[in-house]
Amino acid sequence: MSNTKKEELLLKIQKQELLNKITTEKVLPVASFRLKSKKDSCIEAVAMPYVMLKSVEDRMQTIKNRSSIISELIEEKLVEVNFSLEVDSADYDIVYQSKVYQSFCDMVAQGATKPDFIFDTPKVLLGVITPYTGCGHHHNDEHEGCGCGHHHNDEHEGCGCGHHHNDEYEGCDCK
Repeated sequence: MSNTKKEELLLKIQKQELLNKITTEKVLPVASFRLKSKKDSCIEAVAMPYVMLKSVEDRMQTIKNRSSIISELIEEKLVEVNFSLEVDSADYDIVYQSKVYQSFCDMVAQGATKPDFIFDTPKVLLGVITPYTGCGHHHNDEHEGCGCGHHHNDEHEGCGCGHHHNDEYEGCDCK
């Protein structure tokens, strides 16, 4: 079997494993690495659309493969990703402790030293990946008191739960 065929088979297996995990667990944490500009707050670029980590040691290629799989699952309408919700019980700290996040921040910091470099601020969006429902998002009142383990991000402001509203990461030195 050629290397290409082996890689295709491995990705197919990984795709099925990820879909099974999402279907079984119903909600999994996901992040997105973005680039922002202090020079123009309207400019934002997606560096890594779907970052799902199993370990702080996950390698870039593994994360890219997982991101591609998530994109395929979204396109096939098998899963949804929502960055206006977070999983309470999820360990999002793994994102900030990961080698890939450190590399991302280093890359942005290095670029920021160049005069013509537009993107000088790393940004992280936290969210969830769920089986496809067709809705695409959960409304705030659906989660109020429902015990499902989600927060609408605007609920985080002043709620004391320890999570940040996604926009609060911009310029925040705590993470």
